[in-house]
Amino acid sequence: MRSSKQKPARWMWALAAGVMAAGLLLALPFAPALLRERLSGGLVGGGAIVLAVLFFQRQRYRELPPEERRELDAEDGDERVQMIRQRAAWRCSQAEDVALLAAALLYAVFYDPILAHNIPFWLYMARRLAAEALCWYFQRKY
Repeated sequence: MRSSKQKPARWMWALAAGVMAAGLLLALPFAPALLRERLSGGLVGGGAIVLAVLFFQRQRYRELPPEERRELDAEDGDERVQMIRQRAAWRCSQAEDVALLAAALLYAVFYDPILAHNIPFWLYMARRLAAEALCWYFQRKY
């Protein structure tokens, strides 16, 4: 996880703005009432909180002396840090796989076994297929 002193990445800003935009779109009258009631406020509020945290991180980064900023930026590209992040991402991927399969099993046991378990199962399958396709692509590219 990034230090709170580091400069927030652009994708973080885009993600927070996208979550807020999705919440605002769900607040419009043409959105289904169930989604409007349950998700709209949470998405807008969650996106606003993440944006506030990102503004705070950017302010802390700007207050740092220039030499410390350079050190933090160089640390981001360090091979050891990248290896640690890759391993952490792999472990998270494995945890997600287990969670999706457990959700599929629980749905199959406690709910309608024909329909309910299909969603987590197909999410799991799509995720594994995407991971294998990316591995194949990167092996050919590098």
